[in-house]
Amino acid sequence: MYRNYAISVSVIKSTRVIRVIKLNVQSLLDSKRKTRYWLVKQMDSNYETINRLCDNHAVALQLETIGKLCKILECTPNDLFIIE
Repeated sequence: MYRNYAISVSVIKSTRVIRVIKLNVQSLLDSKRKTRYWLVKQMDSNYETINRLCDNHAVALQLETIGKLCKILECTPNDLFIIE
């Protein structure tokens, strides 16, 4: 049985199921009326990294990054990801 698991915009392949995991960062920012610039400052990151997160172009996420996002955006990991 072949299985390939990945986090971010990658496709998860199983024997019968293909699902896409997307980041929900931009929607969370919009609901809190916050900007990407605000998130850059809160995360102590750079604009390019935050753009990749908001535009679903991130290749991988560290657990530390997920934790920071949850704390800053006051959400759970379930709120950060959309599984289609």
